[in-house]
Amino acid sequence: MSSSHDITLTPQEQALIMRLKSFRVPEMAHILEEQLKDPNADLNTFLERMTAMVDAEWQARAANSARTVRLF
Repeated sequence: MSSSHDITLTPQEQALIMRLKSFRVPEMAHILEEQLKDPNADLNTFLERMTAMVDAEWQARAANSARTVRLF
C-alpha cells in the first residue's frame, strides 16, 4: 500500500504550488499539496478544502505575528 507521500504531482500542480509560495502564502501551498496527494481529498467540498488552506495560512500568520510582538 502506498502512502500519500508517494503520489507525484503533475507539472501543472507543481507550478501552482510554486506560484502560491511566490505569493507568500506557504501554508496554503503546503495544505494544497497535501490535498493533491491525498486520494480521499475530493470527498470534501471545494469550500471545505479552501477553508482548510485559508485557515492554515491564517493560523501561521497569527502565530508569526504573536512571535513578532513578543520580540518587541
